[in-house]
Amino acid sequence: MADTADEQKPVENEEEEKKEEEEKDKTPDPSVRKSAAFFAQRRIIKKQEREIARLKEDEEDENAEEAEPQQETRKLIEEHLQPIVETLKSQVDEAELREHLAGHPEHKKFEGAARKRMIAWPNVPVSEIFKTITFGTSDASKQEAKAKAEEKARKAALGGSSARAEEGGLPTTQKEMEDAYKRVKRGETIKLG
Repeated sequence: MADTADEQKPVENEEEEKKEEEEKDKTPDPSVRKSAAFFAQRRIIKKQEREIARLKEDEEDENAEEAEPQQETRKLIEEHLQPIVETLKSQVDEAELREHLAGHPEHKKFEGAARKRMIAWPNVPVSEIFKTITFGTSDASKQEAKAKAEEKARKAALGGSSARAEEGGLPTTQKEMEDAYKRVKRGETIKLG
């Protein structure tokens, strides 16, 4: 129990010290007569602050004046480059469309609709555009073509199999071999396989 009492005393002392510090902060400092040097320093500081504010305003004005010609120049450049950018974009779109149609010739009939959507959706890949247009139809046509090819292969296939009948096959034991040899020597015709 003595330990807990010792521990509580420092906590109480700390709380009392905090209260005393707060009271000291609350009491106002006594008025002090200020010297002439103090007022001179204040005038100098205010003058420097006004000078800094004036310089900042001048810099902002210069930056604004410099920014206006840059914006005008940028607009002129964009106007001159706009046809070039559009031409390059259309060439890239056309190349992407041709590449997709080369890999998916069954999509050729949807080319017109895809071109319209390419204009409406400039940032969507051509493959995604064709997926929206051919929803399910391209897969169905592929499955039909695969079924036709399998049927054609089945019809063209020759009958028969590689499995052989067990009866009348080659002799497998030593005794069967000797019997077959004797029969051949006697002039009998034997059927193998």
